[in-house]
Amino acid sequence: MHILHISDIHAQINNYQTRRMRNKIIEKISQISENNPYDYILLSGDITHQGGAFSEIHVDFIKKILSATNLSNNNLIILPGNHDLVRNPFRTDLIKKIYNSQDISPSDYLDEILNQTSEKEKLLSSFEDFLNFYFDIKQESYSTEDIHSLLELETFSLISINTCLIANEAGEEGKMLIGKSKLLDCLDKLPSKKTKPIIAVGHHTLDCLEPQEKQSVLSLFDDYNVDLYLSGHVHQAGYHYEANNYNKLLTIVCSGVHFDNFTIGGFVDIDINTSQFHITQYQWNSQQEYWTKNNSLGRKMSEGTLIHDFELVFDFQTKDTLLKDELKATLTILLNENERIFKQYGPKSIIAHDKPYSELAYVWKEKVHSIILPNNDKIVNFLDENINIIPLKNKPIFDNYKNHVDGFKNNQIGEFKSQDIPLFPKEIYNIFD
Repeated sequence: MHILHISDIHAQINNYQTRRMRNKIIEKISQISENNPYDYILLSGDITHQGGAFSEIHVDFIKKILSATNLSNNNLIILPGNHDLVRNPFRTDLIKKIYNSQDISPSDYLDEILNQTSEKEKLLSSFEDFLNFYFDIKQESYSTEDIHSLLELETFSLISINTCLIANEAGEEGKMLIGKSKLLDCLDKLPSKKTKPIIAVGHHTLDCLEPQEKQSVLSLFDDYNVDLYLSGHVHQAGYHYEANNYNKLLTIVCSGVHFDNFTIGGFVDIDINTSQFHITQYQWNSQQEYWTKNNSLGRKMSEGTLIHDFELVFDFQTKDTLLKDELKATLTILLNENERIFKQYGPKSIIAHDKPYSELAYVWKEKVHSIILPNNDKIVNFLDENINIIPLKNKPIFDNYKNHVDGFKNNQIGEFKSQDIPLFPKEIYNIFD
């Protein structure tokens, strides 16, 4: 699984270095994608600048990124940043009320407000332009109902966190709140067994959160086995290990795709295998005007790529074994039902042998039409749907079974009967082995 993480585009910034790095980033990610195609793109906020209107500038740049990676908008994941909001006095007054809460902590008060529809809508009112932009790009609505959302993707789980709920002014780093109860609701949707890595992404770094809020988030990440937290906002690339919990959480900070006296342009490349993240930070060399690997962030990235291990409940090989066991169990239920009916009512059953002139023949015929033939069809369809799981050496068993099913069906409902239908292949029980 290969992920491209971009943050803090601030599209209206259009100076010389910004134009150069944006043109060159398209070339760079296209080059990377040729050798190792990307599967997903994460845009973690601040697409626009200082609440400015979204326009064709924003849309065109994102379309160029999609084109360079040969991905569709289905593989694009977008989160809001604080610059993507349009402030209003009603929301500002509510945020002040939250911070000035006396009876309970501001964090607990925000949790309460997010369960009140009218107050929640005030907080979300500043996201309207972002929501419209999101729909234009994705052709689907951004979910605001749950605040934070879980996306179950093929090889990883993604926790999308809206860190901008009460973002409202400059200098608020260190006192941000994200709605910890809503985050708990989101994490509760994760499967009880961790079968793939878990990544969380938000616009703000964890250090932007109010200290107790940060600790609550870290505790939740620890208890729900989150492996990686991705963010942007601070316009400086970085990484950090949170090692004071049971599980070692890695946080990655993506820089921006614009240039000013503070920002060093950057983006993040994440490759995931069965047990590791391979994370490469790229930075913009403004003197020579090219993108290069950033090996200056710390010793663990001295070679340009940081390798971070993660643990699962079981590895991919074990997962395949469990999948085969589940498929085998489903198949066995259908086969056993047919076998039971054949032994109890079929032509070679004890009853048929002892009472050849009984009404058993009519019962057998009814069971064939109501149970055995439908089960046979279910089995054929089931094996067809899972043909890639059947070992190559066992696929002739499936062919023999289909021939048997066709012959049996013809003898039961066809006009011309045959004594030469293929025998039932008993090996079908172990076809997934």
